Amino acid sequence: MSSALVVLAVVLLVVVPAFVLGLRAALQHQRRYDEGLKNKEQAPRKSRPDPDQELVIAAGRLVKAYVFEPASAVEVTEEMLCEAPEAWHGKTIRVVAWWGIGFEYSSIGPAHAVGVNGIASPGRGRHKVRAAGLWVFPRAQGSSKNLPGFGHLGMSWGEFRIHEAEFLIIQSDDEAASS
Repeated sequence: MSSALVVLAVVLLVVVPAFVLGLRAALQHQRRYDEGLKNKEQAPRKSRPDPDQELVIAAGRLVKAYVFEPASAVEVTEEMLCEAPEAWHGKTIRVVAWWGIGFEYSSIGPAHAVGVNGIASPGRGRHKVRAAGLWVFPRAQGSSKNLPGFGHLGMSWGEFRIHEAEFLIIQSDDEAASS
C-alpha cells in the first residue's frame, strides 16, 4: 500500500507539474509564432499560371478521355521509353519490359505503372511483362523544379496506364535479390 502512495506522490509532485510547464511553454511559443505570422507581409501571388501545372492538368484530361484501342498500340522497347519518354506521350504503346513493384512503388521504365480495368500485379518484386496501354509523359525528366505530378505523392515524371498485361516472368523480391 505504501508503494502505491509513493508512486501517486511522485506523479502528483513531479509528472503533473512537468507536463503543465511543458504545455504552458508550447502554448506561449505558438502564440509568438502566430503573432509573427500576422506581422509578416503576405507574399504576392503569381500573376501567371504555372506551365508545369497546366501540363499535368492537360494530361489528366487526356487520361479521362482516353479509350483503349489495342489495335492502335505502337510497339516500343523499354530502351526507347527510357531514352525519350516524352516522345511517346499520349500514345497507346505495347512494350515488353520489367515491371518493378514495391512498397509505394510501381514502375516500368521511367514512369509510374498503374494497372487499370482489373489489371493487378502479382505482388512485390520485379516481373517481366508484355503490357499495353496509355503512356502519359508530358515533359522531360528534371525539366522543372516543381513536383512532377504523377505516381505516388506526385513524385514520378510520367505514368503508364496499363490496360492489358501478360506476365512472362514473375520474381518475388527474394528471387530478384538472389539472381
